[in-house]
Amino acid sequence: MFDDKTKAAWQGIGPDPALRERVLTQTAPVQNKTIPFPAQKTVRALTGVAACIVAAVFLLNPAPQVTLAGVGPGAAVATFSRQAAPQPVTLLLNYDGESEITVSEGTLEPQGNTLLWHLPGPGEYSLTATRGKRTTETHFQILNEDGVSVSVTTH
Repeated sequence: MFDDKTKAAWQGIGPDPALRERVLTQTAPVQNKTIPFPAQKTVRALTGVAACIVAAVFLLNPAPQVTLAGVGPGAAVATFSRQAAPQPVTLLLNYDGESEITVSEGTLEPQGNTLLWHLPGPGEYSLTATRGKRTTETHFQILNEDGVSVSVTTH
């Protein structure tokens, strides 16, 4: 179809060498891009997750509950002498049944969800209830006012 002379003429057509150099200098070689770590977004997300975990721990691990329900009779019989010895006192405590209880003095007697705390007499006593990682401490002050009635205050 085309003679050899025409084919050679077409194949001889090429760009100007200056144009070729300009185009090659404008296209830079492909470099590996370093993508920066999105630290601010990650820190924000991790802070939110940590706050949710802390809230869940406190909601799923309620504080221990031990409250004073009443005062029971003492455990020992009164002495019949001129110097009256301090009368033992028994405190009735409502108890959540799951906490670990420690007392400063006296003995504890569990009865279902109630605890009987037998104390030697008037004075200041403390009770510590621990459930998981939460601890509450209650201080009791017992006063024997007239030898018969007992006054209990908590703080």
